[in-house]
Amino acid sequence: MQVIVRAHDTRVPEPVKVQAVAKIEKVRRYFDRITTLEIDFTEGRRSRIAPHEVAVTVTTRAHVLRARARGQDVASAVDAVMGKIETQVKKLKDRRTRRGERTSRVASPRANRTANPRSNPVGSGENPGDGVGPITLRKRFPVKPMTPEEAILAMNAGGREFFAFISAESDLPTVVYRRQDGSFGLIEPI
Repeated sequence: MQVIVRAHDTRVPEPVKVQAVAKIEKVRRYFDRITTLEIDFTEGRRSRIAPHEVAVTVTTRAHVLRARARGQDVASAVDAVMGKIETQVKKLKDRRTRRGERTSRVASPRANRTANPRSNPVGSGENPGDGVGPITLRKRFPVKPMTPEEAILAMNAGGREFFAFISAESDLPTVVYRRQDGSFGLIEPI
């Protein structure tokens, strides 16, 4: 596994880098097919609350996993990003395990009868050739019209990267999202 450590706009002491690499390399215990691990340290001048940011990119032959976290100091940012990337690696491993179980079930004659692609209704999202997977989670909640500023507050309170809402100004569905540079974007229908 190749490990790449970069520092942008900041100086990270060598012992902190070594400790961060040691913590993040622990994801190999969940998934041993990692080819590259990249760790980027950045100090943001805009955010006084959490100025240190750590971004981790884990690359396998078929997947790229990314996580980013901020913290008051480098150690807290590393701990936060470690939790995020660990969760993604575990999900990837679980997906691979479930796919392996599914292929062993397809070998049985009974599974082949039920896996007939013609028996799927059109647009069900279960046909592997249509490029759309089935919906695995549906959330419903009451919606009240709000301003983009209120939506940003709600998004931050929920720890989300985007938030869909009904605009109080236009009464149309609108999305506010966090951009990579820390600013916010707004998607509105015409």
